Amino acid sequence: MPWLKFKLRLDHDRAEQAADVFEEIGAIAVTFEDAGDQPLFAKAREQTPLWTHAWVSGLFPSGARPQTILSHVSRSLGVSEATPHESEIIADQNWQLASLAQFKPLYFGGDLWVCPSWCQPPNPGAVNITLDPGLAFGTGAHASTALCLEWLAQQSLAGAEVVDYGCGSGILAIAALKLGARHAWGIDIDLDAVQISNENAARNGVVEKYTVRPAIALPPELHADIVMANILAQPLMALAPLFTKLVKKGGHLLLAGLLIEQTKQVEACYARDFALSTRAREGWALIIATKT
Repeated sequence: MPWLKFKLRLDHDRAEQAADVFEEIGAIAVTFEDAGDQPLFAKAREQTPLWTHAWVSGLFPSGARPQTILSHVSRSLGVSEATPHESEIIADQNWQLASLAQFKPLYFGGDLWVCPSWCQPPNPGAVNITLDPGLAFGTGAHASTALCLEWLAQQSLAGAEVVDYGCGSGILAIAALKLGARHAWGIDIDLDAVQISNENAARNGVVEKYTVRPAIALPPELHADIVMANILAQPLMALAPLFTKLVKKGGHLLLAGLLIEQTKQVEACYARDFALSTRAREGWALIIATKT
């Protein structure tokens, strides 16, 4: 089948982060090109001192929509949708095996694993989430999602009421449900995410305990034990009044999708009502807030 090649022109730091987002939403390959005239050479991506400005390209299934990809990157990294970008359909090649090899089971501590459907779970008796890469954010490969999953794997969630705000693929809500939560709400402004997260919940046998909504449509009386928001720094700050009201006293709020340098600004919006701690990985941060 044909494939969609989508590319963005970004500065050094954002190009690396955009590559992570591309892989998270289903790119089977990611490449970098010089956006100016600055030759640099290295043997592996993790050793590459990227150009000051670079084109980062992702190879996606032909059904992927360029605007959807751009919106994901914009929301994840805080870049403008006016960022220079290009897309083209290219002829089929033998990329299927490369795609399957790229996505492998991921372990997040405790009994929690996330496995693509084509892989045998390494531990069949563990809490295994079946999730394939697609056009909704969240497979566990991105550092932001991984930090949230690792925190969930360490908790006792029996009977908990959970909200996953900006649910994407539904991975965080599904993980909470499979770890014992009583019920989870999924909220996302992306209609693709609403549909995909519901399908993923059904695939994992938790759809009857999962309520997904396309906008801010939570019951006004709802108070949750855990609220998770793996979105972006600006909306995390704007939503502080809603999240503060939504979390029960003694409950937890996970704030993710922000860069390490954005943590102090976000923490300032929650410090009055929450005890705060931070975990970080690969330039991304997770704020764990406990309501006091």
